[in-house]
Amino acid sequence: MTVLVNNLRLLRDTVAGAGLESAAALLNDMIVQQTILPGLQAARAGDVASDLTFWREYKQAVADEGRPPEAAPAETLDTAALQAYLASLPGESGVSVIAANTVSRGFSKKTVLVSLAGGARLPDEIALRMDQNFNYLGTTVTDEYPWLQQLWRSGARIPQPFALEASGTVLGQKFLVSAKVGGRAIGGNYVSPPRNPALIADIAEALAGIHAVPVAPLRGLADETPHIAREIEESYADWRAVGAECAAMEAGFDWVRAHQHLAAGDEAIVHNDFNFNNMMIEGGRLIAVVDWEFAHLGNPAADLGYFYYSAENVASFDYFLDRYAAAGGTVPEAPTLAFFVFWGQLRLAVMGFQASAGFNAGQFKDIRFAATLGHLRSGMLRVCEKLLEFGA
Repeated sequence: MTVLVNNLRLLRDTVAGAGLESAAALLNDMIVQQTILPGLQAARAGDVASDLTFWREYKQAVADEGRPPEAAPAETLDTAALQAYLASLPGESGVSVIAANTVSRGFSKKTVLVSLAGGARLPDEIALRMDQNFNYLGTTVTDEYPWLQQLWRSGARIPQPFALEASGTVLGQKFLVSAKVGGRAIGGNYVSPPRNPALIADIAEALAGIHAVPVAPLRGLADETPHIAREIEESYADWRAVGAECAAMEAGFDWVRAHQHLAAGDEAIVHNDFNFNNMMIEGGRLIAVVDWEFAHLGNPAADLGYFYYSAENVASFDYFLDRYAAAGGTVPEAPTLAFFVFWGQLRLAVMGFQASAGFNAGQFKDIRFAATLGHLRSGMLRVCEKLLEFGA
């Protein structure tokens, strides 16, 4: 019942904010029917006086449920503190913050676009990528920044990184500063844009460039344990922490553990969430790959396999691999690709279960996150289809 009530309240607040008063009133009534009404009905003694009490209390309960909660303080950005921080960066002094606007809030990070004036080194438009207060993924911009520096130095298609504020004291959370780039995300892991082989070819070329970036300067950031072994066990711990029961998920982890030897291979910088939701697209071209919170040294097949369904929908996976090879990438053996196609979907399913649990627990206040429920269903269909294909 708690899950239903949490979701009804989120829906109620959304439709009320849109001015749909009748729909909000109906949802208030539904919430009361799930919470207070059973107790009121049980207290009725079967006479007129108790009926009068019942209807009075029922009406009051609906009115109380519909009473707007105290408004949460509006989120503000301390532009003075940000300006002082930016002015303290090497090569800067007289830079001014003209405007700041939070444009997106994800499950672990948020993005703030900032307009500047008078910057000596910084451009007039920058982006802040900032840790969220609530982040079940456990990632932080502090871990991302060294990867961004090496990628930018090597000519990868990413926003230019300028600085990392790692203390969290300037704006209340750690953040990194990068150039603002054009374009927008045009899809995601489960929603693909229309067919466009030319775009897939461009994405393949960009990914080959990412995988060609020298990794020697980053070796100190990597644990000596093979990444895939750590990743499987960390993901399994996340799955068990959700508290759900699902035979397909257990079978999926059994399969990847039994076949993790297939993950061995070349080593490169791996984005590990390489899909349209993390690509800025403009004019049919990939402008930049963003959101590097899962970056690590590992088999580049991880990015190829993760992009399998999107490549199939927008052109074909074989075409994507051909263009990747033509741009200098090395196409792994089929069993390795099959492993990473499945592992990418299993990882996504775990994150889907986590997001769904958080949504149902009332941890998200934005109705947009309700899409995670549909994503979980889509993800589990892929997991189950692959397991049947494997004979698991």
